[in-house]
Amino acid sequence: MSLLDEAFMDSRYPEDITLFEDEFNIEVCKEIFTETKETIKCLENSLVKN
Repeated sequence: MSLLDEAFMDSRYPEDITLFEDEFNIEVCKEIFTETKETIKCLENSLVKN
């Protein structure tokens, strides 16, 4: 979730958009997306068990 938070802040308040684009290339974005989906599944499973 920290990667997602960092990406949000950098995309919303970029000091230099080219630095953002370099740091969050397509591969990094795919990784963040995959990890976010896994986190959501984990949270959903926790809610179902409780």
